[in-house]
Amino acid sequence: MDNCRATRPSVDEATSEDQDKALAVVQRLLKERGIRSRCHHTISLGMFASRTDELTWPNRPVRSWLDRHPPELAVIGPQGGHDVTVTMGSRSGSYLVSLPSTPDPQIVRSEHPEKVVALTDRQERAPGKGGRSDPRRTAGAREPVSTETPRGNGAVTLADLRTRHGRAWIVSDAIGGGWYAVRRVMVSAHGSAHGLSDVRCGATLGELARNLEAETRLESQIWMRAPSQRAS
Repeated sequence: MDNCRATRPSVDEATSEDQDKALAVVQRLLKERGIRSRCHHTISLGMFASRTDELTWPNRPVRSWLDRHPPELAVIGPQGGHDVTVTMGSRSGSYLVSLPSTPDPQIVRSEHPEKVVALTDRQERAPGKGGRSDPRRTAGAREPVSTETPRGNGAVTLADLRTRHGRAWIVSDAIGGGWYAVRRVMVSAHGSAHGLSDVRCGATLGELARNLEAETRLESQIWMRAPSQRAS
């Protein structure tokens, strides 16, 4: 966080962790687009000795306090500056995207982190910003892929995938070719230990669809194997 920027109100540990997870989804999507970012975590720590006349330092009892502040995701521009900052709304839980071109933050619902990436990408490519070129349009890179594929042989379309898995996954085309999906909510340690993944890829939409179906089946199996708790 920049020193010149006012410190945001403190939050509890659980809220800080939830916001950090939401920002981590945006950070993974930015990385896939070739955009660098850094998540800043700020705490305020204070210590003071009680005023006890009969005791001298270091025998005085010491008290302390610690405040956690909401995390910030700072997008690193081509020149190394932080033009775009992403935070989470304390009440709404929505993404707040601060852009230099607008006086107020852009509000994006938490279930659409891909829209945060779109706003950031548009800002980075704005004329006069010295923005980065699109890696998918550089020499040797593939041209953008159509989001639809022929249906004659039962081929899968991007719309099919988003309809079937869109509530749990963010599906997009990858820079180097193929497709990928990122979970909207990261898996728990228990799920990860049983083989669940946060990111699945596929050379084609059909392959990605099969991988996501495999994740769905595995999730069902994990829930079926979970020990039931007896009512007390």
